[in-house]
Amino acid sequence: MKNWTEYKLKDVLQFSHGKAINANEQGDYKVYGSNGVIGFSSQFKYERAIIIGRVGAYCGATSFEENKFWASDNAIVANAKSGFDIKYLSYLLKSFPLNEFAGGSAQPLVNQGVLGRITAKIPSFPTQQRIASILSAYDDLIEVNNQRIKLLEETARDLYKEWFVRMRFPGYKKAKFVKGVPEGWAAGCIGDLYSVKSGFAFKGELLGSIGVPIIKITNIQDNGIDIYNCNRYSGEIIKRIEKFELKDGDLLIAMTGAQIGKIGLIAEMSERYFLNQRVGKFFPKKDILTNNAFAYFNSTSEYFRAMIENYAMGAAQPNISGEQIEKIACIVPSDTLLKKFTEICEPIFEQVSILKSQNTQLRQIRDRLLPRLISGKLEVKEIKQHVTA
Repeated sequence: MKNWTEYKLKDVLQFSHGKAINANEQGDYKVYGSNGVIGFSSQFKYERAIIIGRVGAYCGATSFEENKFWASDNAIVANAKSGFDIKYLSYLLKSFPLNEFAGGSAQPLVNQGVLGRITAKIPSFPTQQRIASILSAYDDLIEVNNQRIKLLEETARDLYKEWFVRMRFPGYKKAKFVKGVPEGWAAGCIGDLYSVKSGFAFKGELLGSIGVPIIKITNIQDNGIDIYNCNRYSGEIIKRIEKFELKDGDLLIAMTGAQIGKIGLIAEMSERYFLNQRVGKFFPKKDILTNNAFAYFNSTSEYFRAMIENYAMGAAQPNISGEQIEKIACIVPSDTLLKKFTEICEPIFEQVSILKSQNTQLRQIRDRLLPRLISGKLEVKEIKQHVTA
């Protein structure tokens, strides 16, 4: 670690607090909260900076934004001082367990003073840039894959809207409509096509540093699932819980708390995952539903989200049951059309799964390299990089 110097973070970063913004604000600029993007705004205040979760369950979580953005008052924004590379410093902060520095009795809190006192050894500016370049190559390819995933899903979603919302399905011009529903279809509910069942009630004492990963409510993100930050439970209980094992393509829904109603597809299985209590799984009732495309696009609609909110209203802790989800009204297309839609979506969902699997591998490589590069245990000249888009 020659030419590495110890600094306090206040000597390399300029910290500032985010600022609250109108909840109904709309625009092109991302708004960051404690754990990533929470909305969009017509205003921006920062550019090319690090965002750090300041308060709550996600305090200490870090993001990096290259473009102009806004940060809420639940976040701290950090800019690099002269002589330091902001991308390198963003990876440096990712290597720290910043949440362990949190104080506060009611809820976790990190502040500028705490962050500023943290020390780290940092190399010369050219070495910072080289390390950032190596790690960024993986993140850039992950982002390329994410854009491909978005385009693929938009293609299938547009088809869903065309057929089942706008009612311009194959043969619609000749179709007979009875009370606004095409002949052969039904005005039904989710339960006509799927059952929704919750996972296993894992006990806290079974938690282990090694073992099987569990998908909990906090792992359900907006239209995705975070499989990288899972609690793990003793592998000894696998035989007791095999019916709660997840498989590629499973559709999950958060059934309580702040995440309620959020949907995610399992599409990047790197090992065996199991379902925790209060996370629901959709079980198709028809053999023609060989993937969950119809349920996925239906349950990410504004109508579905509104119905979840209606069921969850009035309770101290938002909560919904599988039975309530099954009662949510939806159009039930004819088996012929449902089968055709499912078949068209099959290769699209397969490609999405492949891309997400690639992203899992890229993250694993990056995450293995990160602590070794940041600590200086692995010199940049030792890296032979073969990352291509």
